[in-house]
Amino acid sequence: EVTDKNSYWNFYKGSLLFSVGTAKFLDYPIRDMVIDLKKESKGYILNSAKATFPGNTRIGFEGKFKNDFTIFEGYSTFNSDNIRDFCKWVSIDLNNISDSRLRQTKINSSVVIRKGGATFAGISGIIDSSNISGEVILRFQELNNLAANLKIDNLNVDAYIEKNTEEKSLGDNKDFEIFNFDSLNINLDISQALLLKNQYNNIKINSVYKNKILHIDELKILDFAKGNLKLYGNIDFNNKKEI
Repeated sequence: EVTDKNSYWNFYKGSLLFSVGTAKFLDYPIRDMVIDLKKESKGYILNSAKATFPGNTRIGFEGKFKNDFTIFEGYSTFNSDNIRDFCKWVSIDLNNISDSRLRQTKINSSVVIRKGGATFAGISGIIDSSNISGEVILRFQELNNLAANLKIDNLNVDAYIEKNTEEKSLGDNKDFEIFNFDSLNINLDISQALLLKNQYNNIKINSVYKNKILHIDELKILDFAKGNLKLYGNIDFNNKKEI
């Protein structure tokens, strides 16, 4: 609800429907852009905001704006036939991930967006052949940070670490700061994983990725070689050599 009764936003009523067939953004066409916004007595309702991006990636939002458009609360959808092309479009580095992975993606979540960050909670979806759930928090301040707490039913690690043969960016968008994170805090709970042709169950990983160094605070495998395995340490990708 709008808390300031004297806000100039309160003097407006009605609806806005904005539609664009094709637009250009970051040197690539964006298709089927629609914004459907309505002013009601209790505030502004976003019936739909959606567009189609590279990789036939369809992103959509719906919900409510609060506190004079400083807070958005609602739901989001992210469906892609090739999320890899979307990542390359915004210059996310995928050189360490096999080019056969990160394709079909379908994710739904609730979302809260406010100045300096966003929270995607109740995540439910699928990436490649893995079902995922959990929460992702983004912070955009002096240092951009992504924190993810995710559960994954199965993960074929071998398929992701195969040699990358075709990686090439769709454009040089290094100034697109929203996807350039200074640190990644990743906590994973994986029910089943395939690594080096061996299957492992009940894997928990707590880690931080910063300056191309992966700090593993804790890695647990509860049924490793008929026992429990616990590891911690660092992996420096700055010195990575091809095997």
